[in-house]
Amino acid sequence: MKKLGWTLAACALLAGAAAARGDDHDLAACTGTYLIEEGGGAVDLWTFHRDGTLVNTSQGEQLFNFSTQHGSWKQVGSRSSRAIQLDLHRADDGSLASIGRVDIELHGVGHSCDQIAGDLSGRLFEAGSDPLAPNPDTPALFQDTFSGRRVQ
Repeated sequence: MKKLGWTLAACALLAGAAAARGDDHDLAACTGTYLIEEGGGAVDLWTFHRDGTLVNTSQGEQLFNFSTQHGSWKQVGSRSSRAIQLDLHRADDGSLASIGRVDIELHGVGHSCDQIAGDLSGRLFEAGSDPLAPNPDTPALFQDTFSGRRVQ
């Protein structure tokens, strides 16, 4: 379960990178799809949308039996963002086993939106638990770093 491939932070980073460039006055300048490489070796595709939503396709989906991840991101400073991404984990019988949550912190690399980097941590919430109001004592299932390049 180490690689849930969470991506919301990347969106926030993209927004921050837009603010840092004189020619990027609109957050839309940093939206798009990024090829993400996690420190542990997983590869993902993160797509950041102008409305603050995010979608992630991870190579871990089939291996760890979880859905495509969806979430949101927001700018928290100059060239930095935070994101939250959720996915659904299926039990062997097809029922909901748990919900994965990844919290992401990201920032722009250099002076454009072409590269991003950051940290992520994932937690798992059993069916019936609320991943949107997590207990702060819930331990992280995994922590990792990532870097990404925008698909041109």
